[in-house]
Amino acid sequence: MQKIKLFFKLLVQLSPTGIPVLLCVSLLPLIGMFIAGIFYLIDEGYWLSFIVITLALNTVAYLVFLKARSVENKETEENTKAHLEDLNASNVQPSKDWSDQELIIWNNGKANIQQRLKQDQTFDFATLYEHGLNVFHTVAEEFNKPVLKFSITESLKLSEEVTRRYRLQIEKIPFHHEITLDRVYGAYNLYQNHGSTIAKAYQAFTYARMLFSPATIPMNLAMKAQKDRIFSSVADEITKKLQSLLLEECLSVAIDLYGGRFSVSDDADIDTKDEAAKAEPIEHVRVVLVGQTGAGKSQLINTLKEETIAEVSALPSTSEKKMYSTFINEQKFHLIDLQGLDGNEKTQKAMLTEMVNADLVVWMLKANQSSKQLDTNLFNEFNAYYEQNNNISRQKPPVIFMLNHVDQLSPTSEWSPPYDLSDAALNETAKGKIINAALEYNASLFPDQTLLPLAIPTERTKFGVDVLLKTLFEQLDKAKNTQLNRLRHKTKK
Repeated sequence: MQKIKLFFKLLVQLSPTGIPVLLCVSLLPLIGMFIAGIFYLIDEGYWLSFIVITLALNTVAYLVFLKARSVENKETEENTKAHLEDLNASNVQPSKDWSDQELIIWNNGKANIQQRLKQDQTFDFATLYEHGLNVFHTVAEEFNKPVLKFSITESLKLSEEVTRRYRLQIEKIPFHHEITLDRVYGAYNLYQNHGSTIAKAYQAFTYARMLFSPATIPMNLAMKAQKDRIFSSVADEITKKLQSLLLEECLSVAIDLYGGRFSVSDDADIDTKDEAAKAEPIEHVRVVLVGQTGAGKSQLINTLKEETIAEVSALPSTSEKKMYSTFINEQKFHLIDLQGLDGNEKTQKAMLTEMVNADLVVWMLKANQSSKQLDTNLFNEFNAYYEQNNNISRQKPPVIFMLNHVDQLSPTSEWSPPYDLSDAALNETAKGKIINAALEYNASLFPDQTLLPLAIPTERTKFGVDVLLKTLFEQLDKAKNTQLNRLRHKTKK
């Protein structure tokens, strides 16, 4: 009795309005009715029916709850997938200024990164130090440069550049601004020190809670498995993605470093370097025409300019380099007409020099000439130039091979362009079949290259000029990037 008095005295002191006291007093009759009701059900033999009805109602209510939770989980999974797609879209992109050889190094490096991360299932960021060093070692070997020959201050500047680029990638991650360093650090320490204990405790709590609702155990187990699958896979995928992004940024910086675009000894700030890196507006695209003597280079220039300005003859007509300017669809081109390949080593060397200083190369081949030894020799030297260690960072200009004089292929009397050469099996004309055969033969000599048929006779219908112009403009962006790359290398000298 004394305890009840003390309880009511405490209630009065804590509730000056008296409402808590009234609530407690009101609950007493309800509790008494509940106890009396239980005895009544037992006496009248209704207790089993009551339990069945109660379980049935609880089951129905829980099923409704599970349905609502399932819909919520589905929306969560869809939102998570959407965020992961956003994260996957934040891949490090290769620079437009990189050469073909550097793109090969980039692709091989990315494959190596994914392989190393796949083998390392610990998902521990501490191991990234070793992976990052491996990236720099691999790239340095590709460029045949000494590995990590930096001072301490230069190493810090290198780390600063990696961090700056990595930050730009992290900013693309959803809710990145809500992730604070203390939360990450705290969560990491908690997981490292007590992760397994917490997981076991939570699992025990989950199973204990199920015991109070035996009928819902299968549903609870299914829901638990689904949630574990979703959140475990999401956590692993995000971790792997963040690791991959960091290593890809290391790879990108390594290529720029050993390619000469980024200097660890440069003390200029970012804004100053950006201002200095501004390229002059591109006013024209430098197109170099190469090929054997009589392949039709001068004839093509006349066709593109729609006037006769370049000398055309059955004999060698261009004895030295000549430049012609023309506008095609408001784009200015400088067309460089060179002396034809004639087997002279001096001529070949001069032509190679012009080609590596071109924005785009148009290579004229004779359709009615089977011998292409002079062309293949020059082509091999052209490719070898960009495989040299000094030139790995130089962009190779796009090359368009034109198989000219297809109108002179047998039967010479037949000439009714245009010819549909997209499917050789459907081409029933003798001329179409021989043109396709000539294209296949020349494609075997210059594999994986753009090869187009062309005929620009003076007194017959022209064929292939429209496709050439279309291809020129398709390669225009790459040609402009090649020019910027070439000018940057000239500036470095």
